[in-house]
Amino acid sequence: MLKVEKILFPVEFSGASEKALFRVEGTARLFGAKVILLHVIPETPIFLLASPNTEKYIEFIKQRAMERLNDYVTMFEQRGIEAVAEIADGKVYLQIVDAARKFNVDIVMMTRKGEYGSTVLKVVRRSSFPVYVIKDEEPSPIKTIMFPTDLSAPAGFGWRYAVEIARRLSAKLVVFHVHEVSMHWSELESELQVYYPEFAEFSGETIRKKLIDQLSSIYRAEDVDVAYDVSIAPDASLEIADKARQYNIDLIIMTTHGRSGLKRILLGSVTEKTLRLAPSDMLIIRPPEFNSSQR
Repeated sequence: MLKVEKILFPVEFSGASEKALFRVEGTARLFGAKVILLHVIPETPIFLLASPNTEKYIEFIKQRAMERLNDYVTMFEQRGIEAVAEIADGKVYLQIVDAARKFNVDIVMMTRKGEYGSTVLKVVRRSSFPVYVIKDEEPSPIKTIMFPTDLSAPAGFGWRYAVEIARRLSAKLVVFHVHEVSMHWSELESELQVYYPEFAEFSGETIRKKLIDQLSSIYRAEDVDVAYDVSIAPDASLEIADKARQYNIDLIIMTTHGRSGLKRILLGSVTEKTLRLAPSDMLIIRPPEFNSSQR
């Protein structure tokens, strides 16, 4: 069974954070989890370091931040959810990753917009824990979940998350695969059908049916309403985002390899691009074999 006992929620006191509280509360209630509210005070600007009042200024900022965090703690506790407040200072994404390790959290929930929105990808690349990215609009109940997969072993690691969450929420689960091909495939396919009928087995519809059969044999779940779909398209990320709109998806669950440099471009770019395009919440998971400390 999927364990979510501690949730880290970085708060930057924006409208985005306020909207995200609904999703954080719902997730904590769903798993009976404790919420750790973290506010990171960015590094002090150089021009302030020379001021004799710098320490007083920083102390004042911390005090005000803690007061606001404690308001959130009180709100959660009044709703029957255990919560604590934490203050840190420094580079925001590093402090989020360090806090996740320090408290040994099971998931980090972040907003896509707001001051911390720009740090989401940095946290994802360096995290050994799932990162739940909350969409920009007011969160709505999760009724339909998409699980995109490239049929690799790492991609399949997120399947248990998808099944467990779908089961707990009584949500529909859509398993989706994009068979990436050149933009000129459709023209080539029609020519093959005319001049080389023996290549009919390579037609788009035939490939699609075979892949759907493969998906249905690999990804099975009891007590969950599961649908399977395959698209043949030149760009997996665009197709995932478009299909998410078509199915009115509330949550996309994907794995990432969480690497940097060339390896990230080759292995993790689809997840990252989907994060930028997705119209829904996203839960991004990195398989254990790709966990390594990165800064």
